[in-house]
Amino acid sequence: MNRSEFLGDNNVSMINRLVYTDFQRRTNGSLNDKQKNRLVNTVDHYISEVYDNNPNANLTSMNKEVLGLVVSDFSSYLRRGQMSSSTDTDSRMADVSMQDRALSSDVGSRFAAIQNERGEQKTLMPPAPDFRIPIEDSNESPALSLFEQAKKAREADAKRIADGEKPTFSGTMLNDLNKESYDSGISNANPTIIKGDTIRIKPALPQDTIIPQDEILSFKENEYNLVVYSADRDWYNNQRENRYNFSVTFNPANNGQGFKMSPSANMRFHNIVRIEMVKAVVPNESVNTLIVNSGSGGTPAYATTTNLNILSEPGIILHIDELESNVFGTDDQLDRAFAALQYDAQWVPESTTNNPGYLAMIPKFLKCQKTYYPTPLATLTKLTIQLQRPNGNLVSDSLDTLDISGVFASTSFTGYTSTSIYMNAALKDTNNNATYYTIVTKTYFNRFAFTKNDRIKLQGINTALISGNDTAKADFKSYMENSSGLLIVGTGYTAGTVFTDGVNNVGYSNFIVVQAPYRDPTTGSVLIQPFGGTNTTNQNLATAIANVNLTGARLINLSKQTQLTFRIITRDMDSATRIRANNT
Repeated sequence: MNRSEFLGDNNVSMINRLVYTDFQRRTNGSLNDKQKNRLVNTVDHYISEVYDNNPNANLTSMNKEVLGLVVSDFSSYLRRGQMSSSTDTDSRMADVSMQDRALSSDVGSRFAAIQNERGEQKTLMPPAPDFRIPIEDSNESPALSLFEQAKKAREADAKRIADGEKPTFSGTMLNDLNKESYDSGISNANPTIIKGDTIRIKPALPQDTIIPQDEILSFKENEYNLVVYSADRDWYNNQRENRYNFSVTFNPANNGQGFKMSPSANMRFHNIVRIEMVKAVVPNESVNTLIVNSGSGGTPAYATTTNLNILSEPGIILHIDELESNVFGTDDQLDRAFAALQYDAQWVPESTTNNPGYLAMIPKFLKCQKTYYPTPLATLTKLTIQLQRPNGNLVSDSLDTLDISGVFASTSFTGYTSTSIYMNAALKDTNNNATYYTIVTKTYFNRFAFTKNDRIKLQGINTALISGNDTAKADFKSYMENSSGLLIVGTGYTAGTVFTDGVNNVGYSNFIVVQAPYRDPTTGSVLIQPFGGTNTTNQNLATAIANVNLTGARLINLSKQTQLTFRIITRDMDSATRIRANNT
């Protein structure tokens, strides 16, 4: 389309006259100079905008689009002006009314009015916009009808110019506003033949803009198995806990496992939905010592062989300070319990006499769990575990660690009277080396706490207290403190200088016997491996350790420990919903 034709003075003047006449009719001729200038600027603005966005459209469609935009914009402008003027008038009237009332009000009423004025004033909500299409006066023609009339007048003027006549319009809006000659010779346009959608262009509304919502995150529940072993605690430095009373920490500061004050797990669980108790494995040990005297005639005969294990109770209670589950009972211990455990299974080694094996205790037919809903638990830092009897007492409060007072070789009991088969001088190899070593404890232990075939672990042997060859002392410490532990071959007790196998009348002992190291049996050798490499250094070491109090040395029974299994369910983001397959 020709630029000069759309942006020419004739076309611009024609559009100005149409909209001016239309709004003069709408406002009953009350447009002031400011509003007239605003109308002219609005027409100029939208003529430029329409041409810049649709330079190739025909003249008629572009004029229609300009008229629709100008009518919508200027109507909104007039409505805003009316709202502002009415608000100002109301405010002035309110001020005058307030002054009149203030003259006639008493002190109390005036004070209340002042307080209200000083209070926070709520901002009035603007009136809702009127989205209705205005109904035109049936006696007058709308703007588009006038546009059709003006188009025909322009065509008539163009024809007269082509015939050599002067144009009817001067080309400027202000000079032509009062002229009515453009109506001459023009038939009335019929607005009913124009489609309603093209009469006015509806302005863009906020609800027309679609704001996309954030993607909905998908989550899934992951299950983890947590296995806690009571021997993983720092049993050497921490004697406040035992196998039935200890705590577990998660992701400690040094980020490592091993022997700490409490068993530690590197994993730190986040967004925990549920924690469930699976089972507890406990040693089938006697938690009480029953003394029976069957003697008569003044001659006592004691027996302490009765095994009173936890199966003598209806069950045991798992109590965790940080967790309280859905268990309720008739006393405070049951109400605060995390799980009630009953017998499920038992397994024993081949030698059941001295090592009765283990018991599996589970929450049979129960669902012992702690659920965090609707908000998951952020993280888990510690669990304080206690295995209790139904009355709330610990299953056993006896320590599973013992302090060591000394170690003796079977060939170095000079001055001691031995009735122990493990200390008999004949029980040595042909090179006069010790076959067994006796570990004497500072306190007595009951016959069920440390038994034959149990595995013990030693720690804290100070070889600086022992005189003699350094290589022999290093070999002795390495063997006694090896990570796999030592097997118990027998226990006994001392009465003065007499070492006796077995237990005393009340079922207690105070020494443990372990075997000496042997040479490599794959070579066919049946001899003892001497500490220091020679028989001389080995025998000198045996004599030296017999006269030393090994202060600071300690041992633990690895075979009498508990193991608990938990199931922890966490809520994690499901990344599968955000991963695109390679073939899509």
